[in-house]
Amino acid sequence: MDSPLTSIILTIVGVTTLVAFITFYFSYYSCLIEHYDFEVYDIDLKWDGTKSWGYFKLWNSGGVDIVHVELEVNGSTISWDRVIKKGRTEQFYVEDLSVSGVGEVYLKFKVKFANGKTVVKVYRSKVQAIIVTNP
Repeated sequence: MDSPLTSIILTIVGVTTLVAFITFYFSYYSCLIEHYDFEVYDIDLKWDGTKSWGYFKLWNSGGVDIVHVELEVNGSTISWDRVIKKGRTEQFYVEDLSVSGVGEVYLKFKVKFANGKTVVKVYRSKVQAIIVTNP
């Protein structure tokens, strides 16, 4: 037969373990649900001697849908009203970067989420020349 003290200790240890597990579960996963983040990658910027343009991919790595994206390059702002679901990636085309020449530029991304929260990130990239040869 088990002693009453052993039963009480095992009950306390079991309840404490259960409370610790439930606390960890809800604190960890509630953080993921309301997580606001995005990543920009595959930035490809070109200049052909008269005009600059480019592409980039934006991944919504947060837990809330993105509803608006703004890109600022050299004081010029380009914006898109596009919904990007959580966990999804979208490719964007920039028709005119307002950059003349090749070199390094800073891209300031301002992303607005469905509940109004805004996150701003700055990336650095290079504008590359497209060399066209005469036939």
